[in-house]
Amino acid sequence: MTDPSSHGSNAAENIPEQQSLTQIEGIGKVKKKWLESVGIHTLQELAEAKAEEVETQLSAEGHTAHASEVERWITQAQELIAELDAPEPETSAENIEPASSESSSGEEETSESEAVTEPATPEATATSEAAADVETVSAASQTPEDWQTFAAFAVEFQSQQEDDDVRYRTLVRHLATNQEETWSGIEEKNLQSWLRSQVAEVIPSEPSAEDETIPDSDMQLTLDIENLFILQPPSTASAMELYNPNMMFPSPISGNLPFSLVIQFGVQEQDVLAKLRTTVSYQVECYARSLKGGDSISLGELPSTELVPQNEPYIVYLPAISLSKGIYRLQVFLSLQGMQALPVFIEVPVLQVT
Repeated sequence: MTDPSSHGSNAAENIPEQQSLTQIEGIGKVKKKWLESVGIHTLQELAEAKAEEVETQLSAEGHTAHASEVERWITQAQELIAELDAPEPETSAENIEPASSESSSGEEETSESEAVTEPATPEATATSEAAADVETVSAASQTPEDWQTFAAFAVEFQSQQEDDDVRYRTLVRHLATNQEETWSGIEEKNLQSWLRSQVAEVIPSEPSAEDETIPDSDMQLTLDIENLFILQPPSTASAMELYNPNMMFPSPISGNLPFSLVIQFGVQEQDVLAKLRTTVSYQVECYARSLKGGDSISLGELPSTELVPQNEPYIVYLPAISLSKGIYRLQVFLSLQGMQALPVFIEVPVLQVT
C-alpha cells in the first residue's frame, strides 16, 4: 500500500493520462480525491492495493466505500495495466513487398525525396490542433458522466441494556461535517426530515413557474420558518420570541405550567401558489428531546391545513402543553402535501424549563 506521505503535494498533477484513476468505472473527481487522500494516485498503485486496507483507510478519512466496490476498482485497474503492458503486434515479414527490381536508382532517389515531410506551417498546426480539440470534445460528450457524491451519512440503530429493559435509539452523522443527531427509539420520520434538511442547500431550487400551462407536478414551493414564539400561559398577550431560528430562547419557561408554541413561516413563490389547480396543505410537528434522558416528547401536531396564497406570514398555534423541569432540545418540522417542496427542519439547541 502506498504511503500518502511519500508523495508531494503536486503528485497528482504529474500523472500521465493513461494512469489516471478516472478511467475506472465508478471513480469520478470526488472518489479520485478520496483515493489520493490515502496515497493512491495512479492505476498502478490501485492495481497493487488490497481492498480491505483501502476500505479501512478511506473510513479513517471519513469516506464510505465498501470492500466489494474497492475490489471492483482494483480488478479494473489490473485489467487496464495488463492492456498497457501488452506488447505491440510485430509487423509480419510476409506483408512487406520487396522493392521492384525494375526501379532505377534515380527513381529510388526521387521516391525518398518525395517522402521527406515538409515543415508544418503555423496555419497547418492550428488547424490540426483545432481538429484534435473537436475530436476530444466529441469523445467526451459520448462518455456518460459519473455519479458524484455530494453528501454522505452514517446511520446507526443502537441498543442499551438496563437491567431487564432494553432501550433503543437512532443516531445519524454527516460524514463531511461530523454533525450528529439522535432520537430515542427506531426513528424514521424525523430521520428523513433531518437528512433532507442537510442537503437542502446543495439541491438547486426549481425556477419559479410563470406559465399557467405548466403542470402542478413541475412546480415547486420553498418554505421558510421565520420565527418561533412561546406563550406562557397560552392566553397571555406577551410572547417570548426566538429572534433567530436555530438559536436559544432568551429566558427559561416554568415547569409543569401550560404553554403554547407559535410558528411563523413564509412561502417564497406566492405567484406559483396562486396558479395551482390542486389543493396544497401544510403540516407542522414539534418535539422536545430531553438532553438528560434522550426521550422525545411531542409538543403537538397540527393537522393538515390548506395553504392559501397570502402576502403576510403564516402563523401556526400548537395546542397547549407543559413540560417537567429539565433541559430540552426543541425540534420543529414543516412539510407540504400535494406539492413538491423540501420539508423544513429547525432546532433550538437549548430550552430550559425551571
